Amino acid sequence: QVHEPKGGIYLGAYAEGDTNIYNPWDPSRFYMDTFPAMVGKDMAAYLLYVPYGMDISSYESHFQVAIQKDKIIQIALEPRDGLQDVKYNDQYLINLAKDLERHKCKFMLRFGGEMNDTTSLWYHADPSVFIEKFRIVANIFHTYAPSVPVIWAPNYYPPDTIDDYYPGDEYIDYVGMSSYQMHAPITDPLGKGVDRSRWSNQLDTIYSLYSHKKPIIIVESGASCMDYDTWADITSYASWQIKDFYTYLPIKYPNVKFSFIFNTDRERHKFAMSSRPEYLNA
Repeated sequence: QVHEPKGGIYLGAYAEGDTNIYNPWDPSRFYMDTFPAMVGKDMAAYLLYVPYGMDISSYESHFQVAIQKDKIIQIALEPRDGLQDVKYNDQYLINLAKDLERHKCKFMLRFGGEMNDTTSLWYHADPSVFIEKFRIVANIFHTYAPSVPVIWAPNYYPPDTIDDYYPGDEYIDYVGMSSYQMHAPITDPLGKGVDRSRWSNQLDTIYSLYSHKKPIIIVESGASCMDYDTWADITSYASWQIKDFYTYLPIKYPNVKFSFIFNTDRERHKFAMSSRPEYLNA
């Protein structure tokens, strides 16, 4: 499998959105330098989001640093205007595939991630619509960019519809998943307002369905340091969850090959390590 580690798990990160460590106008604050320095561990890969139709040359400076540092780039290609933009023999896709194949940078392609999430901009209630579009993308990349593995990656929630969106073994190189731990004390079966869930159990569905036939990637992940409903600071809860997650990941899920941490705050979802020492230390 292209880019797959011979043993263990490659760590990756999305760190471009953390302004404490990244400033696009300041070369001394480039995330591929500042993020590993902050966490005290080198990264094997980085995640970049690309809207469908975007010219990726705007990321060329990022790619050049990745080449110098021998890093893998996961491109999350997002059809933000809807799946109708993806067409057979799409010249944008063909050119993108050719460009990535010719490039000296190591790439992976994730198309339409979290397609099963009803809040996704490209969600479609009829899974066959997504499957048709994913197969178009996969066929073009397998034809024009054989060195760029294709990732199919639903969201962790809702788990009961994940398999409905599976496009077929021949179209997928890696099965991925977006995996996030949100504080949800309302789910306490004892009714005492305690979130008793373990983030490290979240991969059970994906792993049981696909790990016997595909390597697994956690394409983005994090434990939120803020309660979504109350806005309370729950950094201690998130710190315990992330420590538990990475303790059990290689034990419970040995066919997981990559794990990307999402290091950015978004509204009431707080994942940035740079401003939370306890979470960073965990």
